[in-house]
Amino acid sequence: MTRPQKIMLKKKIRHKGESYKSNLTFRSMPELGFEHFVAVVTASIENTTDLNPSQYFEAWKKDLLQWCQREGYDPSIWVVGFKDDEAVGFVIPRLWEKGKWTDTDTGDILEIGVMPKHRRRGYGEILLRKGIASLAEKGAEEVVLWVDATNEPALNLYKKVGFVVSCEIRTATTKDSAELIRLADELIHLDDRSNRELMLNNSIQDPNCKIFVAEADQKIVGFIEMRIFTDFVEGSPIAIITNLIVEKNYRKLGIGSKLIERTIEDAEKQNAIEIHVWTEFDNQQAINFYTKHGFKKRALLLEKET
Repeated sequence: MTRPQKIMLKKKIRHKGESYKSNLTFRSMPELGFEHFVAVVTASIENTTDLNPSQYFEAWKKDLLQWCQREGYDPSIWVVGFKDDEAVGFVIPRLWEKGKWTDTDTGDILEIGVMPKHRRRGYGEILLRKGIASLAEKGAEEVVLWVDATNEPALNLYKKVGFVVSCEIRTATTKDSAELIRLADELIHLDDRSNRELMLNNSIQDPNCKIFVAEADQKIVGFIEMRIFTDFVEGSPIAIITNLIVEKNYRKLGIGSKLIERTIEDAEKQNAIEIHVWTEFDNQQAINFYTKHGFKKRALLLEKET
């Protein structure tokens, strides 16, 4: 069975003591007791293994005991949330050692879970914010976590709290052709891949064309293509966005916004006085996206097939 693809998300911590509303009380693992904490964890995370409940408990007990003994793992900030003295879920944050993996003080959310009968009541968000606040108090400047690409409820929660995909925007090269064609095939499949690759490589090398790619999780997950042409009537360059594609599992995570912001920046550097883009009349999601970035409805595009 194929394991779900993991996406890394990141959130900057603006300041310590960032407030949030909570109707839960919290008890740390040392305060609660190790065995009780393990019981909450195993009751909150679905058992997708072949282990029986007793074996599942012992497996988590072994993992958590090892975590307690590792450098950087601080059980004092592992907490269980309670509503009216009843445990509803838990969160396990971890503070990374500065310079070991990153150049900033970073923390991550190792595990978070809500008991089945308490789900869809907002407790997951409260526990997540509690974990972030605990890391902020320890000096973390940012928080990262990993989530299954197909776990839409979790992705929606993390986006609501302010997490975005950790990605790099850069200019495309001909070495990116295979990945760009893969993404293009998600929108329009062409049997003649060689002709598509030829046109793509010509575009990459065209000084009047810019293709920016978004890299996340060590692969290209999106790209945008912009062309610049001179309008002698306007007396200035004009930019046209011809393509913007983001891989399905990475949509609604801010990647499209990063790509278009980089494109607008580049168009301004090239003294373009306008940036044009077109989309289908009924593609309200795309219309809303472009409107959010300052685009306005000003013209009608007519098209004739040849």
